[in-house]
Amino acid sequence: MKTGPTGKERVVYGLYSLYDVRSETDKALAATGQSPVYPALDETVKRYIAAYEKLAPLITEADSYYERKDYLSDKMAGGKALHAKLAPAAQAFLTERKALERDMEAVKSELDRKQLAAIEQSEGRKARWHVRNVMIEAKTMIDLLPSNGAPVVEVHKFEKGGDR
Repeated sequence: MKTGPTGKERVVYGLYSLYDVRSETDKALAATGQSPVYPALDETVKRYIAAYEKLAPLITEADSYYERKDYLSDKMAGGKALHAKLAPAAQAFLTERKALERDMEAVKSELDRKQLAAIEQSEGRKARWHVRNVMIEAKTMIDLLPSNGAPVVEVHKFEKGGDR
């Protein structure tokens, strides 16, 4: 990703074509600002869709370029030019996707806690409340397990029950 294509590659892989998701993005944009209102999430959704709308045409253009094997006749000049546009657009999209995942998780956590409180109010701390509570707490612990992005387990967070 840092250097892009050189024209000396032995094997050249293209990109994948994208599905038309305009109806989904239109619905998502229309939903921003509607009840229930989550201002931070709504703004993140708008930025995410804007980043996608900048990236998608570049992917489509690159897919066509590589599919037609234009790189054979122009010595990868088009691939280099596309990469110069694609790389920053892809990074912006990935940044917004990460922000969207973060904000969605915050809303989901809030809704989980509200649902737990509603169960407790209507039924008390009986079986259904305990099952839901265990699932919420288990997710907190699962999020602390190692991953590609965070390969080291921070044991002290397990002892505290996460960052709460």
